[in-house]
Amino acid sequence: MKKNHFLTRATLLILLTLLLAGNKTWAQVPTDSIVADFRYFVKLLEERHPDPYSGYGGKPYFRKAASDARNALLKDKVTDVREFAYRINEFLAPLKDGHTVAMPDGPYVPGHFPIQYTDPATLIILEAINDGIIVKALPDEYKDLVGSRLVAIENVAVNDLANDMAKHFIAENEIGRMMNLAHYAIQPKALRKVIPTLGDATITYQLKTPKGKKAEVTLPVVPFNQVLQFQAQSVRPSSFPAKQFSYDFLGLLQYGFADEGNNTMYFHVAHMIARDLLEYDKEHGYDCSGMLQGIYSIAGMPVPENEDFAIAMIPSLSEEFEKMLQLMKQNSSKNLIIDLRGNGGGNTNIVYPLLYQLYGDRYLKECYQEDKGFYLLTPKTMSKASLEQINATNEYKLEYGDYLDLSEVNYQEISIEKKRENFIDGSMCSIKDKLRAQNGQPVYSPEHVYVVTDPLTFSAAFHFSHHLWKMGATIAGVTSSQAPNTFMANQSFYLPRTGLTGDICSLIQICFPDDDPRAKQFTPDLMPSYEEYKRYNFDDNAPILYLLDIIKKKK
Repeated sequence: MKKNHFLTRATLLILLTLLLAGNKTWAQVPTDSIVADFRYFVKLLEERHPDPYSGYGGKPYFRKAASDARNALLKDKVTDVREFAYRINEFLAPLKDGHTVAMPDGPYVPGHFPIQYTDPATLIILEAINDGIIVKALPDEYKDLVGSRLVAIENVAVNDLANDMAKHFIAENEIGRMMNLAHYAIQPKALRKVIPTLGDATITYQLKTPKGKKAEVTLPVVPFNQVLQFQAQSVRPSSFPAKQFSYDFLGLLQYGFADEGNNTMYFHVAHMIARDLLEYDKEHGYDCSGMLQGIYSIAGMPVPENEDFAIAMIPSLSEEFEKMLQLMKQNSSKNLIIDLRGNGGGNTNIVYPLLYQLYGDRYLKECYQEDKGFYLLTPKTMSKASLEQINATNEYKLEYGDYLDLSEVNYQEISIEKKRENFIDGSMCSIKDKLRAQNGQPVYSPEHVYVVTDPLTFSAAFHFSHHLWKMGATIAGVTSSQAPNTFMANQSFYLPRTGLTGDICSLIQICFPDDDPRAKQFTPDLMPSYEEYKRYNFDDNAPILYLLDIIKKKK
């Protein structure tokens, strides 16, 4: 079968890290310009965000926090724009909004996890799992400690550090706080926010080994280029398909999984950016150049001069997914595993055709246009024409500054045939002709659909997993750092004096009732514990191996 040539997970990690570490060079600017831009940012936040106040305890406390942050910029005489971006994100931490951020490294890149502090750091890789943080890699002299649990840093307990770190780094839920700690625990500059006495030369980690023994390792702080080299060398080849939108049956010996009759298919999605999105944007007159530059930069390739050719070279999610389902249909395969680990999102609209390919009209009847939440209407987030369109179908006439309750949007009662036609015509899909040919039927609906997530499964990737779950799929792996009830629909901002860019959300998304435990942290149906990771020798694909064993037991 065809497997596209774009982006393995390992390549994505290495190139993205290298790209972001030096993606933008900032000049120093006067502190008064920094302060002026901060004031302007606070003004934008109040104008555009659906609820900038509650996270701070109300409007007076929000204004007090903004005043304190502004005064700190003056006191510290901040002139570095990257440092200014970090200060904005620290100010935003109480919002618990992973989409309202300043981006010190420039515009959004697929799978982006902001690299803050490209200063000296230690050579250790940590990973947040469902029940703690584990050591993924260490220098060779400490390799017997790989797989250990992180207990404390400089004798400060992990839970205390994670909770304190939430005051400085944006996190939407508990696993997000743990992920932040795992990410920033290597960097003295970041770690000093929660351990003020930490020095610059070393960091000491307290561990519990897989055999249950206490251990301690003190690592020297080294230049960041050595850290990048260590991280790149620590990426292990995957035995599973790793390229963007690649797929394969898992009944082959190299996967160590006896699966007669090609019953189990694996589909890998690294990020939610595809040709479908670029073709849609170009068709509707949007500028594709920035997104193309980001995609090709991550892949380590120059952007072809001919834009149409550059877009055509990028794989289509709907096309590859349809091919994969056709192959499953030919083999009457029972199980589909969709791997969304490490998928930081992109655009949710490209996943809707996939849900139709899987479920046909059942998706349109049961799940499509069932979003709930409150959308802040502003001139930035919508055009006057859009506002008029909303008012044409609503009993109450709305103005800028009002909230649109998505559950009360008057979607006209139309036949399923008309609903299907409207859905396909407006879809972000490279193969609309094939969607039409389905005529309401799925391409193929396997008996079981499994979705594998981790803390980095975010934004559009989380939306895909949630829609699949609503349609009956089983979620497996580690909890997403995206809160189901959160802020969404981010719109870009630009600060004129510093040139800093970022996003501000305009929607409150509601997936569950507020009193539901899953409202802030969606718990997967199948969650491998530390003991399962140990059983699979802390393999990078331990969640997949764990899931395959469950599938075998079902058989």
